[in-house]
Amino acid sequence: MLLQITNLMKTYKGNIAALHDINCSLKKGIVGVIGPNSAGKTTFLKIIAGLEEPTSGQVRFDGLELRQNKQIFRSMIGYLPQEFGFYSKSTGEAILDYIAVLKGIDDKKMRQYGVDEVIDLVNLNDVRKLTIKEYSFGMKRRLGIAQALLGKPRILILDEPMEGLDPGETIRLGRIIGEMASQSLVIISTHSLSNVEFGCSTLLVLRQGYMLYDGTPAELISLADGLVWQVEATFQQIEQLKATFNIVGIQQKDGYMVVRILSPQKPPGKAIAAKARLEEGYLTLLHSGVHS
Repeated sequence: MLLQITNLMKTYKGNIAALHDINCSLKKGIVGVIGPNSAGKTTFLKIIAGLEEPTSGQVRFDGLELRQNKQIFRSMIGYLPQEFGFYSKSTGEAILDYIAVLKGIDDKKMRQYGVDEVIDLVNLNDVRKLTIKEYSFGMKRRLGIAQALLGKPRILILDEPMEGLDPGETIRLGRIIGEMASQSLVIISTHSLSNVEFGCSTLLVLRQGYMLYDGTPAELISLADGLVWQVEATFQQIEQLKATFNIVGIQQKDGYMVVRILSPQKPPGKAIAAKARLEEGYLTLLHSGVHS
């Protein structure tokens, strides 16, 4: 199972470049796509899902080129867009049945089994007969996840899947993603680093349409090795540190504050070297602009 993306570029009218010469090879497991706003994450996912045409470049899955095999690709892909809408007068169950038909699940019994399975996975059994206008935002989000899971896709693409979910549902979705990743390629786009800490084998970092990084979370963290410090400080000292250093976190502890600082130089005061975290590796990458 291999998704190969070669020399991918996307330019919109007015010569607005969204993606610049993207290259990567993605295997079975969880791939996190992260980056600041307007990095090109959503455009990248839409092209992989076959919803947008690249200006140039290729997307291949196990040797099949996307643009020449769109129908085959659609049968293998589950896609959750960042923004979506459902017909408000239909029930959640009816919408899933309709989408299952679009995915080519023609046998009625198989379709019902698949719909029942995904409804149970996302915990919508109690509201499956309600119309969409009766759904909360979180319920609609879970319905979007359910339609992406229909048919056990070989490639599951999720754009900001955790948005609008409560902590319990976030844990449930993390478990579902982990199970899917044992047999599928799961690609998750998010602007929140906390959402890629549940088993990503690969991270892609985009900024302004460029691929800055393609590697493991551990390798990304290592970019900040030797650059992270913890400093005990008062409120007044924190204000002084802010003027000179990049503060990445503040925690109150036993009547004083512990400040995490990202700096090649040791800060003044009670500063000790600290083990780098994912966020600090990510910030180091963005600051340096290093390509992998």
